[in-house]
Amino acid sequence: GRTEQDPAAETLADNILRYVEAWRPPVRRTAVYAGEPAGLAWLKACGIEAAFFRGEPLTADQALVVGPGGERELAAHAAAVADWVKAGGRVLALGLDQVEASSFLPMQITIQAREHIAATFPPFGGQSLLAGVAPADVHNRDPRTIPLISGGATVYGDGVLASAGNIVFCQLLPWHFSHDPEQFNLRRTFGRTSFAVSRLLANLGVSGSTPLLERFGEPVGTSQGPSILRNGDFSVDADGDGVADGWECNIKGGSCTRKAVAGPGSGWAQVIDVPPVSAGDKPPEVMIAQQDLPVRGGQWYRLSFRTRGENLSAKSVSWTVQNTANWQALFDYVNFSPKDYWQSLSFVAQAKDTAAKGTKFQMWFAGAGKLWVGDMRLEPIQDPAVGRWLEGLYLTRPTEWDDPYRFFRW
Repeated sequence: GRTEQDPAAETLADNILRYVEAWRPPVRRTAVYAGEPAGLAWLKACGIEAAFFRGEPLTADQALVVGPGGERELAAHAAAVADWVKAGGRVLALGLDQVEASSFLPMQITIQAREHIAATFPPFGGQSLLAGVAPADVHNRDPRTIPLISGGATVYGDGVLASAGNIVFCQLLPWHFSHDPEQFNLRRTFGRTSFAVSRLLANLGVSGSTPLLERFGEPVGTSQGPSILRNGDFSVDADGDGVADGWECNIKGGSCTRKAVAGPGSGWAQVIDVPPVSAGDKPPEVMIAQQDLPVRGGQWYRLSFRTRGENLSAKSVSWTVQNTANWQALFDYVNFSPKDYWQSLSFVAQAKDTAAKGTKFQMWFAGAGKLWVGDMRLEPIQDPAVGRWLEGLYLTRPTEWDDPYRFFRW
């Protein structure tokens, strides 16, 4: 601890506590969109669920987002929109020209078509509806003529940004720039303008969703789809023969029984028990199998199960799926070595060919001892080489060119 008082530290601590005590969450709003369909597609790609404006009365918990062409839906409701804006309704106007803006806004805005490359303006305050947007975000790396605000609102830079009360204008449209890696100047402009518009939406109270947090609870390679293995938990044995329904055991001189498992991960397991063989005798080969699994060529699958071994003499256990029409393996052989305690194992493999029937899932070993298996699933999954990290987290597919310092090894 400190031996003396520190006025600077006390002031800092007081400010933090005062801020936490006074902080209140901002009002959250949903987006209502009017304009060309590409704008709505961009919003959805950002994780923002926006509905098309259909003439319904706007409410205080909504924000109106208007893109080019939006005047066709809004012109007939200009009076209602004006009243809503005067009552505090918030509008984000994107890339509107003079005719489009005048058709529904409650004030006269002057807009002129001019070339825009870059603009400078001071940082916006923390309470501004344009907070967080910088000149770099509206730098156009593909100079072109766009409608720029010149009057009727507070203009920033050359008119690429402006505001009038609860209405914010941004004249650069992200979806008007290609994000293909072949034209990096357009791709970079798409990225920066996407940031600018999404930040303006956040300032208006509109937030997007991300699957990032949900990903922590769903390991890579898992699937919500059904397993193509039937009765994989070995819970059903209607005929009481000791082998779970839908499964078969090929074993000589041993037993294949279904047993309840207590403790963590309790349930049912199929147990293959092979007694020791006499010295010099060849150990028997035993197998647990299931017929007629539909397999699609090129599809990736994940096999997951729980297992343990007891005094297994075999060094490894193998599995695959065979096409019994030609006895070709539909998956490369996969080997694993059970321990003397319960393990949860999973393997990812790509099917080599398609077979809707006449297939046979096989798990086998040659030796003595006990093999326990339970909770077995074989399910289709996404290509692990592509990775789900691209889905829902990026507006573009990342490329090496996105990081030139690493790409060129500067």
